[in-house]
Amino acid sequence: MFDRAESAGPLLQELARLREDGHERSVAELTELVERCQSVANSATAVQLLAMAHLAAVEDVELEDGTVVEQHRGLGHQRLDAPALVSDRLGLSDAAASSRMTIAVDVVTRVPGVLDAMAAGRLDGYRAGIVCEELRDAPPEVCRAVVARIEGSLGFEPAGLLRRRVRRALGAVDADLVRAKAARARAARSLRRWPGGEPGVDTWMGSFPVEQARSG
Repeated sequence: MFDRAESAGPLLQELARLREDGHERSVAELTELVERCQSVANSATAVQLLAMAHLAAVEDVELEDGTVVEQHRGLGHQRLDAPALVSDRLGLSDAAASSRMTIAVDVVTRVPGVLDAMAAGRLDGYRAGIVCEELRDAPPEVCRAVVARIEGSLGFEPAGLLRRRVRRALGAVDADLVRAKAARARAARSLRRWPGGEPGVDTWMGSFPVEQARSG
């Protein structure tokens, strides 16, 4: 396991230098520093997600003599209390930790090419989650085929373009699955309401078939 102080040393040194001479640095230098920091954060997130996937795979098993041991059930297994084990350490609610844990397991087991892009510093956790979300209903072989089609662009497009690219690739690999997803989405139309950000205002959000939304 890496030592935080040792790993963060160069970053803290750069922070100290930036406090001293940040006002003297060029736009090009500062832009490059922003990019390098994001790359480091992406790689760290890859390590974190892989650690979370392994954590989810470990179950406490009671032996016949009453001894409790930890047993790794294989990547893809998810113990029920896995989100609760990390929620406080991540500063997340139980629901948010559950979502993060699901993404971790999916990235590691269903779209390992995405984990590779993160480890290389190209792709962040948010966009990795988009790939997982779009491929959630796809079987493993379809996931692999889709990632093979998009891996060259991972990390080089904003979230919206990435989502559309994944959907196009999924349509090319398994058009029947896309049609089934569209049918379910059309059937699951909804209208939600919750208190707005200011007194006397409510926020509404609806999900409707495209043609119905246009005609309305």
